[in-house]
Amino acid sequence: MGMMFLNISLSLSVILLILCLIRYAIINILKDVYDISDFGLSEIPSDEVYCFMKYQKNFSERLVGLRKKQKITLQTLADILEIKQPSVSAYEVGKAFPTAHNLIKIALYFNVSIDFLIGRTENPEISK
Repeated sequence: MGMMFLNISLSLSVILLILCLIRYAIINILKDVYDISDFGLSEIPSDEVYCFMKYQKNFSERLVGLRKKQKITLQTLADILEIKQPSVSAYEVGKAFPTAHNLIKIALYFNVSIDFLIGRTENPEISK
């Protein structure tokens, strides 16, 4: 039952985060492939991009804090997530954001909510 509730409670946060990531990725692809000024979209003050950047910063800070509190190394966390250590390092410095699957794995490992990980709440406990 706990896993089912966790899946339901994480759905909204994960969907919001995925939408922010998709929007952010599309804007970056357009910037790289095309002259974005041709679309009249240069210097887009996008709420979605701000949303993603805010969550990424919060996530990076929370991940570092949780990892240090548990006294585990970057490599140990990478092994737990079954990814390479530079990826975890990139998460911690804000150069990358985990997939939804890895975000859930991180939340489960540290026994915190995704809302806490991305800074939507200060309460790390998972609501039941």
